[in-house]
Formats: sequence, structure tokens, C-alpha cells
Amino acid sequence: MQKTNDIQDVALVLAGGGSSARFGHGNKLLQDLKGMPLFLHVIATVAPVLGNQHIYMAVPEQEKAEFMALQQRYLPQVKVNFVTGGKSRSESVYLALSAIQDPAVKIAAVQDAARPFTSESLFRNCIDACREFGGAVACHKICDTVKKAAADGTVSVTVPREDLWGAETPQVFFVKDLLEAYALALQSGEVFTDESQVMERFSPISCKIVENKEFNGKITYYEDLLQ
Repeated sequence: MQKTNDIQDVALVLAGGGSSARFGHGNKLLQDLKGMPLFLHVIATVAPVLGNQHIYMAVPEQEKAEFMALQQRYLPQVKVNFVTGGKSRSESVYLALSAIQDPAVKIAAVQDAARPFTSESLFRNCIDACREFGGAVACHKICDTVKKAAADGTVSVTVPREDLWGAETPQVFFVKDLLEAYALALQSGEVFTDESQVMERFSPISCKIVENKEFNGKITYYEDLLQ
């Protein structure tokens, strides 16, 4: 087992540039969760693992000052590089990745800022898998019976679930590989919802599934904060 503060070549990249339209009550990342803004929970978990050195977060330009002030208020000991996000998740992640200038950083662990419950052990497992396979994505097994809907809203087919996984974050790749894939993704004009999808489309690297059995929910709707 690695000791705390011993991962020197990994950057945490937080995707937080979205509009929170589905949340419906302002920017969800700024909402209080157990006495601290939601976006700071994952930083508090991962910063000791990275030695507080390489954290990059894409945020809306108009709210950057508020994010910075809250981080200084609650976690002043942590250095966070706030980057202006783009018009899409892909663009925001690409801009945050591009802000990494330290040549010692070889690996990027991309995390949804709205997924505050991710554990330190899951980060470590994904980082280890990336070193071995070139890429890793945290996933949970699909246990529900999955239905595919027809255009009229009726069930068209039941999808076999044996090989189905639900993708989470972190999703971890070598910075160089992920930057190259994202550059091609943005040029394509297509919409991508996570890093593993970008790598599937624009990289020969196979992404290793890292099974997660712990709760790692994402805050999407206001009701998610009330559970």
C-alpha cells in the first residue's frame, strides 16, 4: 500500500464548467453538503493523496471568483488551479488538461466535481490500473433489467445486462494520450459524455474497467442533495 502524499506524477482534473440546468437551484457545485460546498468534498479526499500539488478545475468564468473564495475559506491549505470552462464538458476538460504545464505530471485523473463521495481507494485503484493498461474507468455492474425504448415510448427490447457496466469517475489516462484524443474529439464536432468514450473513438488504447462496489453517486437533481 502506498503512503499518503506519495503520488507525484498525477493531476486531478475536475469537470465543473456545466450550467446545472437540470439541478434547477443555481450551480449545484456551490451548494452546501454536510457543512462544505459540494465541489470541495472530492478535493478534500484526493488532495492528501496528491500532496496538494496538481489540481485543476474547470468552472464557469462568471463564477470563478466565488469558487476561488470558497476554496480559500474551507481548504486554504490546498492549491487549486481554476480554469475557465468551455461550452461543453469535452471543451472544459480539454482546457483544464491544457493548463497542466509541469512535465512531471504524466497521468490525469478526471473526476466529475458533482460526484462528491468518491473514495481515496477508488482513486488509487484507477491510477494503478492506468499505469498497467494505459487507461482506467471506475464502473459499477448494472443490476437492473435494462429496457430499450421505441420512439413512441414503449419497450422495444430488453437488453442483456451480463456485460453492461455503468461508468463513473475517476477516469484516468496518460495526459499526452488524453489531450491528443480530446483535440480530435473537439475537431469532430461530436458530443461525448466522458473520457472513456473519447478514447474509444480517437485512441487505440483499451480502457480497463475498475469495479467499484461503494456508493459513488452523482448530484444531478436538487432532490439528490436531500437523500
